[in-house]
Amino acid sequence: MFPPQIGGSEHHVGSLCAELARRGHQVTVVTAPAPGQPSVEDVESGVRIYRSDRSWAQRLGWIYSDPKRRYHVPGPDPGVVRDLRRRIRLDHPDIIHAHNWIVYSALVAAKKRVPVVWTLHDYGLACVRRNYKYLGQTDCSGPGLLKCIHCADSAYGSLRAPAVSVALRMSRALLNPQVSTYVAVGGTVERVAREFVGGARLVRLRSFVDPLPSADAERPAFLPDGEFILFVGSLIEDKGSKVLIDAYTALVAKRAMPPLVILGKPSSEMRAELPAGVIVRYNVPAGEVRAAWRHALIGVVPSTYMDPFPHAAIECQLAGRPTIASRTGGLPEIVEDGVSGILVEPGNAADLRNALTRLLDNPELREEMGARARDRSDAMTTGPVVTELLAVFDQTIAQYRAQARR
Repeated sequence: MFPPQIGGSEHHVGSLCAELARRGHQVTVVTAPAPGQPSVEDVESGVRIYRSDRSWAQRLGWIYSDPKRRYHVPGPDPGVVRDLRRRIRLDHPDIIHAHNWIVYSALVAAKKRVPVVWTLHDYGLACVRRNYKYLGQTDCSGPGLLKCIHCADSAYGSLRAPAVSVALRMSRALLNPQVSTYVAVGGTVERVAREFVGGARLVRLRSFVDPLPSADAERPAFLPDGEFILFVGSLIEDKGSKVLIDAYTALVAKRAMPPLVILGKPSSEMRAELPAGVIVRYNVPAGEVRAAWRHALIGVVPSTYMDPFPHAAIECQLAGRPTIASRTGGLPEIVEDGVSGILVEPGNAADLRNALTRLLDNPELREEMGARARDRSDAMTTGPVVTELLAVFDQTIAQYRAQARR
């Protein structure tokens, strides 16, 4: 999960590494290979990247539901462990900062000789599907082995679901106690993590984005002329693309509407037939997506699950645009209802239609909410949050060294 892969976690890690290097820290990244990218790379920011191609799991493409996105498995991967051990031996890091399931390989490689901080971007600590929804319908009440296998079947298949579920359960029991500090991104991730992690080992921080391009940045060529509504995210039902299109379709039948621009990653869950006025662009580079926010009229983040802390909502607020977002997950931490945007019930197309109508019919309200969004969004940019994270690193290292001296 590192650029050029597209996604919120990838953006988070890339921005974090660049900011740490800018502040004078030596940063080494070990990540999965990416098509067309070198196995070793020194980027201009001062970050050194090693793309490990030794992963045993990633050589078995059949184990992934999406062969193009071969995430780390929820357990130690011998090939990745080997590469991590080599980097630890050569680089002598003060701390290992892991993101998502590669942490289990990092814990084995570290052998308790280096403190490990694990940032939880989603619910992967508890949930084999990482979205904390049971059978794709409701928020989960908590994991159980048979329950998880049953739920995972639709995502992984009947052969892979038991293996992945057992691996996560065993890793959680055997390796999680070795994590020095957990960093939960947002309140709902913290709440779920509290079921497994107690005391001071768990801290809560916000996610963050880099400052947007200036307001006079060049308008991306794919945008329509004039005003438009903007959605950015993976085109899966969890991110709300279906309910948004349903709401937009109903409004188009009743009134003139600005175009709806959808920028996202392809998904088989995306509707094949779209109403007039919907413009879809896939895999748009991050820089152009960020520039698009500057020109949007309204941003919509209609997630239908407990979306932890979506970057789309932060970027919309940072651009000074009113945001219509679901009242779920970390979205109420980003969007203040009635102040910087409007919160709606997840999956409720009528609620979404009403919110769109209210903002489209009231330019003064849009302007007021946009200004307030801009005012409160600076705390969710890279600089302030990285300062807080560095304090977590310092405390973790100090505690680890104090324990080692005992």
